[in-house]
Parts: sequence; C-alpha cells; structure tokens
Amino acid sequence: MRGLKYLSLCALATAAIWIGGCAVEDGGANGAARKTTSNETVTFYATELLSSNKFDMAQTLSDKAQVSTLGFAGLAFISGNLEAQSFFPPGKVADYTGFQYLRDNDPDGMGHNTSFLTRVAYNVISILNDSQFEKLKTLAVSQQEQIDLYGYKRFPLMKAFRKTLDGDIPSGSVGLNLNAVKKASEELYAIDGQLSFERRRSTQKS
Repeated sequence: MRGLKYLSLCALATAAIWIGGCAVEDGGANGAARKTTSNETVTFYATELLSSNKFDMAQTLSDKAQVSTLGFAGLAFISGNLEAQSFFPPGKVADYTGFQYLRDNDPDGMGHNTSFLTRVAYNVISILNDSQFEKLKTLAVSQQEQIDLYGYKRFPLMKAFRKTLDGDIPSGSVGLNLNAVKKASEELYAIDGQLSFERRRSTQKS
C-alpha cells in the first residue's frame, strides 16, 4: 500500500510538471477564492486521491481524476519502455457491454483495480446464453485481422515517441512532425471506429 501511495504521488508530481505554472481558483480557509500554484494543487489532489476510494461519475469527471490520469500516463511513459508501451489493453472489447460505466461507478471501489476486470469478465460470461457467446466469439475471429493491423500501425508511432524521449533521433531526421503524427493518429482512429461500430452492432443484435 505504501508503494502504491508513493507511485500515486510520483504520478501527480509528473502531472505538476506538465501543468507547471498554471493557477486555479481554490476556496480558502474561510471559503474565499484564492489563487493556488500547480504544486499546491497537485498536493491537494494527491491527498484527495489517497483518502478516497469512491468511484462514481462525479469523481470520474473531477479535476483530481483528470490530473491523476495525466500524471500516471506521464509516469508510465517516462519510466516504461517500448515493450510495456505496446501492451494491448483488453478493456476496449467490453466498451459496449457496460464495462466502462461499471468501472467508473463501482460501489466496491475496485473500478480501476486489475481484479475488477476478472470479476466482471466472469460475471458477464455467466449470464450470456449460448447464442450470445457464439456471436462474441464469431466477432472476435472476424476482427482479428483489423486488430492486428491496428497494433502494427500504432507501433511506428510509439517507437517515434520513445526515440524522441531517449534522444535517439535518426541521422538526417528533424524528429517528430506534427502533421505526420496527426495523419498516423487519424488512420488509427479510423480502424478503432470501425471495430467499435461492428462491436456495437453485434451487441445490439444480441
């Protein structure tokens, strides 16, 4: 638990670097609005994050949740490697079965705990009838080629960001190009959108 809290604080510190210099309105001791620095804001959010395990929409959309999300993303990027970065999260396939809502509104406070994934998966499988389960299996097989394509097309983009972080810019290159990154992202979102549409259509028929 101590290690988790330490990582949380490190992640929020990373977010402070990203948000550095900004100021926000905060209620003072007497409720009066005052300006706070980024460091003060992150310290406040860190305290809030570590003292609350509540998962609901108010928490999900709160500033502290957004700051911690940015912080963890930054920490993972800085402390990770290309192999870890290329992990393919399983949650996407469950978007249209209520998974995302459940993890953000979990009364047990396990929404973003890895154990939550297993628990939800087993419970969903247990309530599917044979026809519904077969449809999901058929869909998974039919989308395999698109899923592979998504993974292959995002890898060069991830590698380019990793090389930039490591200062390993190829000879003759000026580094990342904003338009090229936008174009690559556009192609990825097109594949992602098609996968999502097909999944939504399949679950709707079920």
